[in-house]
Order: sequence, then C-alpha cells, then structure tokens
Amino acid sequence: MAFTVKAKITGLELQGNQTKVTYSANYTDNEGNRVNQEWAEATPGYSNTIWILNEIVERQGLEVGQPFEIFYQKEE
Repeated sequence: MAFTVKAKITGLELQGNQTKVTYSANYTDNEGNRVNQEWAEATPGYSNTIWILNEIVERQGLEVGQPFEIFYQKEE
C-alpha cells in the first residue's frame, strides 16, 4: 500500500541545531489560484511537521514555498 501527496513547505523555524519544517497541501499557488486539483480530490487535506538538522536544511536549500511530492509506503 502506498500513496503520494503534493505538498509545499509552509514554515521553517529554527530550534537550536534543528529546524522545524512544516509541510501543507500544495493546492494553491502564491496568487491563491487552485493547482493540483486532481490531488485535492483524493487527499483534500494534508499537513506534516518534521525536524531536520540545520546543516541539512542549508545544504538542501530548503525554503518556504518549495513544492514537494511526498511518497508514503507502508513498511512490510
């Protein structure tokens, strides 16, 4: 069993040597126009928060607004 989510970074918050990275559904662009409509029908809401070491955030160039396709697969 597996599924994917269209998401974007909606928050970066430094917390010591880590950054709290918040992802939300990527269903609107910066002007508020609807995007990824076919994904919105299957997964109408999404949020995820993870903590990543600051050095990795910097090395990967993570920024608010960047789009991601996140893949979830059930571990067997």
